[in-house]
Amino acid sequence: MELFLAAGLAMLIDTDHFIMARSYKLKDALKLPRRPPLHATTILLPISLVTYVIQKLTFCKSNLVLLSTVSVISHHVRDASRRGLWFWPLGSTPALPYYLYISFTLLFPFVVKVVISRQNILFFNNSMSIDV
Repeated sequence: MELFLAAGLAMLIDTDHFIMARSYKLKDALKLPRRPPLHATTILLPISLVTYVIQKLTFCKSNLVLLSTVSVISHHVRDASRRGLWFWPLGSTPALPYYLYISFTLLFPFVVKVVISRQNILFFNNSMSIDV
């Protein structure tokens, strides 16, 4: 179930293409003069951080914040292989080399698992686990 939710969240980011184009046509959505707002990494990371802190303060054991953050970051890195990461208002990085994109895609789930495992040991005494 989490796999489908993660895929859905990663694809949901692209709805801003259609909203900005004011059209349901893929041709219009792909020919925008600038990047849509949900593709700005600087906007989405603070939102993820705030929701993460709220989750920890309320002792919520849901993986939804982590799942959404991983989905968004993965989507941004995929897009960055073509256009770079967009750090509004600072600008964009150069496009990521293909080998870096593939390496990140393969290693990111394991890095997240290690970070969460260490956090569980420190804060939750292993009461929450994530299977990758």
